Amino acid sequence: MYVGLEQIKKLKELRSMLMEQDPNVAVIVRKLVMISLMEIFKDITPSYKIRPLTETEKNTKVRKETQKLREFEEGLVSQYRFYLENLEQTVKDWKQRKLKKSNVISLKAYKSLAEIAVKCLCELLVSLPHFNFHNNIIVLIVPLMNDTSKQVSEMCCDAVKKLFKQDKLGISSLGVVKVISGLVKSRNYDVRPEVLMTLLHLRIKEVEVKKDTEDIAPKKRFMSFKEKRKNLSRMQRKWKKAEEKLERELLEVEASESTEKKLKLHTEILNIVFLTYFRILKKAQKSPLLPAVLEGLAKFAHLINLEFFDDLLVVLHSLIMSEVSSVPT
Repeated sequence: MYVGLEQIKKLKELRSMLMEQDPNVAVIVRKLVMISLMEIFKDITPSYKIRPLTETEKNTKVRKETQKLREFEEGLVSQYRFYLENLEQTVKDWKQRKLKKSNVISLKAYKSLAEIAVKCLCELLVSLPHFNFHNNIIVLIVPLMNDTSKQVSEMCCDAVKKLFKQDKLGISSLGVVKVISGLVKSRNYDVRPEVLMTLLHLRIKEVEVKKDTEDIAPKKRFMSFKEKRKNLSRMQRKWKKAEEKLERELLEVEASESTEKKLKLHTEILNIVFLTYFRILKKAQKSPLLPAVLEGLAKFAHLINLEFFDDLLVVLHSLIMSEVSSVPT
C-alpha cells in the first residue's frame, strides 16, 4: 500500500508521542501509540524488502513518481527502524530495572509498558517476515522466549510457533533456529523446555537427498526458447491460449527453483536442530530438556542423515545405560 510523504510526516509525529512525559497519561499514551504504530506498519509496508539505493542510482535522474516512491520508502524504513529501536529500549530498560531520569513512570507501570512492547515485536515477527530488520526482531525475541516472566516467555514462544507454521520456504525459520541453538549453548543448556518445544512446529517434511540419488531421478524437460517460439507460431490464431500455456510453464520452472531452495534451507535447519539435540544428549543428560529432545528426535528421525544414525544410537545407548546404573538395586 503506497502512501504519500505527508503520511510519513504524520508517522513521525505519532512516533514522537512514544516519549510522552506527562505522568498522568504517559503510560496509557505510550501503550496506545505502540499498538497504533504496529498496526499502521503492518498496513502500509510493501510486500518486499526495501534495499538502500546505490550511489549510481542516487545520481541517476528518474521520473517524479519514481523519486516520490524512493523518498517514501526511505522515510518508511527510517521510521520503522526508529520504532523498533524504541521497543527494544523499552524492554531493555525494564529488564535492567532502569528508568529514565524524568521518572514519569513507576517501575511497576514500566513492566506493563514493556509487555506491550514485546507484544508488538511478536506481532511484527509473524506479520512482516519479508520486511526490513526481521533478523533484528528475531535476535530480540528469541532470548525473551526464556524470560523469567511466564507471560513474556509464552508470548514469544507462541509467536515463534506461528512463524514456523506459516514459513513454507524456511528463510525465517533458519534465522530463528540459529539463534535458538546459540542461546541454548550460551546458557549451558539451562533454558526453559518450552524453548525447545517450539522446534516441533517447524514445517519440515523432506530434506535434500544425496546427489547420486538426485542424478538417478528423472528430471522434467522444459521447452527451449526456440521450441516455445515455434509452438506459439503454430497457434497464432489462439494467442490467449498460448500465453496461458507459456505462463504455466514459467510457473513450473519457478516452482522447481523454489522447491530446490526450500530443500536446501530445510536441510540446513534440520542439521542445526539435530546438532542442538546431540549436544544436549551428550552434555546435559539430566537436563529437563531431555523430554523435548526425545520428542523432537521422534518427530524428525525419519529425516536424519543415515551417517548420523550410528552417533545417535551410541548416545541413546549411553543415556539408557546411565539410567539403568542409577536405579538402586
